[in-house]
Amino acid sequence: MVDANGWYERTDDAVSRFRQLDDGAQGVMAYSLMAGACGPMYGWDHDWTAGYLDKVLALQNPDGGWGLNRPADSFGDGSVNPASTSYAVTVAGHVGPTLLAGWQAGVVPRALVQQCVNFLVGMPRVSVTHGQCVAYSTTLADRTGSNKNVHNVNAGAGSFLAQAAEAGISQSGMHRLIADITCHEVDCYRPATKWWPYAGSTGGGQDVDHNSYSAESMYRLAYWIGREAVYNHMANPQSDNAMAPLARLRLVSLPASGPAAMSVTGTGQTLWADLVEQWMPELDAWIANPPAPLGGRLAQIAYYGARAMTAAL
Repeated sequence: MVDANGWYERTDDAVSRFRQLDDGAQGVMAYSLMAGACGPMYGWDHDWTAGYLDKVLALQNPDGGWGLNRPADSFGDGSVNPASTSYAVTVAGHVGPTLLAGWQAGVVPRALVQQCVNFLVGMPRVSVTHGQCVAYSTTLADRTGSNKNVHNVNAGAGSFLAQAAEAGISQSGMHRLIADITCHEVDCYRPATKWWPYAGSTGGGQDVDHNSYSAESMYRLAYWIGREAVYNHMANPQSDNAMAPLARLRLVSLPASGPAAMSVTGTGQTLWADLVEQWMPELDAWIANPPAPLGGRLAQIAYYGARAMTAAL
């Protein structure tokens, strides 16, 4: 069994490697995940944690959101978003959870978490048949046309809003939006494969990394569907060998939501901690040599490793 010390060592190594390569231009996702890793690892009042939080706040867009801080064509359709574009996944998946944890630790103002909540509730919507779907970004091009309802982004927005609501932070229309996001993602779930398409309702399933984000998010929003998707990731080989280890690292720290997620071996740990054991040689090899971009991958390893450490305590 990988205990808290084992996860600490892996995370500490990833933090050290990130700090060695950091050129000051790693981007908001990497810096926010590093803050979210260093907080539980070394303390929320540690200089490293504070420094990464400062970098995140310095990269905030004028509209109150966060994004890539560079031009990008999100859907490969020739519509290039300006560098100041804010993205739902950056706010809900990268920045929001770190700020929420920082507020709960007493080092981040509540107003910053409220700002993330308000931003997501106020995001444009993509027109869908059932429920609601938060747009990929704030630009018109990223919400008009076919297949712009990106499932992992939508589920992630709903999951973050649910976490904020559980912490006592709310906004008018937020609870209805969480319910409608859940409705849409349940509607688009594929029970036969325990997977979601990337966008729309047709075509192949999304890649393993994004599907694990959907599974993690639905674990909170629609537990039994999320549990089946998580179990599939953790128990079975995945065809995408390059990113399957990251997916499992993301999911291993999920809480035991009742007996259905408790250990099957009587150790008292979660089922997910049980199931990850068979994949640890593959996971450690991936951690030692992650694919590009190296800075972003090391930040992900640190963040999810710190979550695994905390779950194992």
